[in-house]
Amino acid sequence: MRVSSRGPRTWRTHFSNGGKPVKSGRRLWARPSGTVLVVLALGMATAVAGCTEEGGASASDGGVRLWKKHVAVDARDTDLWVTERHVMLRAGDGRLEGRDPRTGTRKWSLKPPEGMGLLCAVAPPNEEGIAAAAYGQQESSGTCPRLAAVDTRTGERLWEKRLPGKESTYVRPSLTVGDKAIGVAPHSGPALRVSLRSGDVVSRHHEGCPACPSTTAAIDRRLVTLSAQNIRGRQQLTAYDVDSGRRVWRREERFTVPAVFADTLSGRPLITSLMHSAISELRTYDDHGKLLHEVGGTNEDFSLVPYADGAPVGKRRLVVQHDDWAGSGRDLLVGDLHAYEPRTGKRLWRLRNNGSRQFDPSGIAGDRLYGVVTERKKRGTGKSRQERWFAVADLDSGRVTKKGAVPSIDNGSGNRDMSVTALRNDDERMYLVQESGRSEYYLTAYPLPDQSARGAR
Repeated sequence: MRVSSRGPRTWRTHFSNGGKPVKSGRRLWARPSGTVLVVLALGMATAVAGCTEEGGASASDGGVRLWKKHVAVDARDTDLWVTERHVMLRAGDGRLEGRDPRTGTRKWSLKPPEGMGLLCAVAPPNEEGIAAAAYGQQESSGTCPRLAAVDTRTGERLWEKRLPGKESTYVRPSLTVGDKAIGVAPHSGPALRVSLRSGDVVSRHHEGCPACPSTTAAIDRRLVTLSAQNIRGRQQLTAYDVDSGRRVWRREERFTVPAVFADTLSGRPLITSLMHSAISELRTYDDHGKLLHEVGGTNEDFSLVPYADGAPVGKRRLVVQHDDWAGSGRDLLVGDLHAYEPRTGKRLWRLRNNGSRQFDPSGIAGDRLYGVVTERKKRGTGKSRQERWFAVADLDSGRVTKKGAVPSIDNGSGNRDMSVTALRNDDERMYLVQESGRSEYYLTAYPLPDQSARGAR
């Protein structure tokens, strides 16, 4: 997770499927009807949604802490993933931990393979509980040539293999797990299908000549490839099924300047950001490869907000964080929250984030978007203080209601918690990684605010 002064970077695409929690074997609630695309975007005009406040910190409003556990994490790269059985945490030294969602008790802790100190990427488990993880050396600058299959029910590593080819190919690869195979999308070069049972490579997928440069993505049991530009200025965009290796669809794109994948947020439908001419366009393709719509911008960074049940987005509402990197990539500007109808790209509402108020979502449950609102208020001395509130946003209107205050972490140092570096929710609880005044980190759990509003529509 990339952490900035503006607050927590809640999701990252190097979770392989955009940071979604994993799919459980049971249905937590009915999928909501209708389709709304929600995007955090900077500087895009439309009507501004309202906001109400609701004080107090009752249990129903999420203000009562259920549990608190000290954790050793790297604040620059913190991630949370929620399954039916565990809250999984990227801990320090390349470890992956599984904790009981009800109590916070650590159930297992998986060390990285020998010589590997960097946990680069994690793909959510399939219905059998098997996940995938990519590892690299701590000083490798994100080069991750080791792949492992992990049983998240027990924390056991089933096998670990070195990926073929040059190590420099695998710069924080994206991963996806099917029933029979793991999809691996390297920084460049062919996408791979790896046997879930043995770890052996069963097929390679590329467009054009094998040596031609291409970009790839692995997400939602899909391998997606974008070929190099040919002499006619065209590029092939292709989606493959990760289990069978069959081609699902292919289409031809044409850009003045060759395009590459910037962020891929969903595989079904394919929602991806293509970067060309220093401009990134968020594009949505249906399950047959038809382009539904695109949202353009400049120098943006996209991340998907997960549904609590972890199922593919399909025709459901979705939320995307859309940040803008300014000043040659040095400053992360706060993104606004936008709602779109995904089939047409029609913008429905906008919720502004600014320097004094910021909404950081933790996930979607039913027809509600949950998260934390951070408000910066000036003191008489000219210094500012931060207040954090649990919040609920309606996906139809974008209207945000503040719930109970987020309890701070104070270990007797006299300084309150400094930041929230990660947050995620399931259908019952919200989980935060909070920093204490002593620069220590705690994984905490709270009742999900406004639980009565959840459910099918």
